[in-house]
Amino acid sequence: MAVADRSTEGNLFDLQILPSADRSVRARFSNVIDAEAVEPLKSSWLDEATDDLITPDHTGLRVFLRRVGGDIKRGREGFRPLCDLHRLSKTFNTRPEAIGEAVELLETELGPMQARAAHGLVADAGLEQVAKFDNASLDFVIEQLDLVNDGMLSGNADSLGRAIWNRDPGRLIPLLETGGPRRMMVAERALGLLRMDELVCLFPARLCT
Repeated sequence: MAVADRSTEGNLFDLQILPSADRSVRARFSNVIDAEAVEPLKSSWLDEATDDLITPDHTGLRVFLRRVGGDIKRGREGFRPLCDLHRLSKTFNTRPEAIGEAVELLETELGPMQARAAHGLVADAGLEQVAKFDNASLDFVIEQLDLVNDGMLSGNADSLGRAIWNRDPGRLIPLLETGGPRRMMVAERALGLLRMDELVCLFPARLCT
């Protein structure tokens, strides 16, 4: 990088910053970009990052990165999705659809094999909104139950079980049989809250009236 014209044959710079008032610049550099003529980049993740630079940790970004970024192997490539995830996390309590957006971000940007802390964070938040979101978000919470906080799971197991029942009653049986201790607990809590006429629907459909 250089802040003056230091071009010589054989010397390459990633970036040179030159005064736009100098007309010779355009003549010498055909691909020059006039920074003043470029529209500012609109990006939510970039806003998160620049806000933190201006006022360090004002939004909690740095604490968030230390909390959830330790098991991400992508290095710099993981910075952008983590900034986006931090932005979404600030609206989990007021905008339930943010959970679904966070789930999609985790699945498309970070994948299932890393970012366990981030997956657990979103699953924790999802447990509190479980009655309000879509099937994909419900599936995500069920898959990530091993990562959620014990107290969060215990306090929301009933609502999670009811949400599973409302979407697909037959799904509770596999959770009982092969779901592991946490999923089994959710299924047992759900079944314990059901009325007899609701329990009948776990049997073949012809028994349901």
